[in-house]
Amino acid sequence: MKKLIIFILLSVMFISCKKERMFHITATNVGTGQPMPYLHYFVVELNSGTFGEKSKTVREGDLDANGEANFSMKIKNTTHGIRVVQPENNCYVENLSLTFGSKEDFYADFKFAPCAFLQYAITNINCESVNDKIEMYFSRFIDNNYGSPWIILGCEGYVPSHYSQVPMGNYYFKWIVTRSGVSNTFYDTIYMEENSYTDYELNY
Repeated sequence: MKKLIIFILLSVMFISCKKERMFHITATNVGTGQPMPYLHYFVVELNSGTFGEKSKTVREGDLDANGEANFSMKIKNTTHGIRVVQPENNCYVENLSLTFGSKEDFYADFKFAPCAFLQYAITNINCESVNDKIEMYFSRFIDNNYGSPWIILGCEGYVPSHYSQVPMGNYYFKWIVTRSGVSNTFYDTIYMEENSYTDYELNY
């Protein structure tokens, strides 16, 4: 009888250590801003032990037609991870797995973008001298977030040899042409659908 009472007390203590937490999991196609439905997700309990970190799946399921899952559950006072299985034909991943403490609600947003195909040609049709220069910048998804330039000097150009697999969505182009010491800046935007093939020609 004494052992039974101790077992019951330990069970009550164990249950009381668990806290109710809200979970909100979403997946978004960053190329369109639309939700990505029916992706499979896992909620994993993470514990540190003598032989390293141990993980245990405590819940799994599928996102709904709106690309989200909303539920509450009791969890232990330990770190948890949420993982989403990325879709097929995917060319962009932001947050495939996220980790949370036990003292917070879980808001996990996963971002993906299906693939498209792009090739572009650059031709200096008004070449003046070997001092001509074009600085080519591009950004995807977010305007003005340009990276380092691609620089072509003189009368040289670029002729594509194949299509490159890239994430679908908006692409923002910026190029600076310098001739005879005078620079001019130009901008353009294109949108690529999923699985589309785009030929972009830049004549300057």
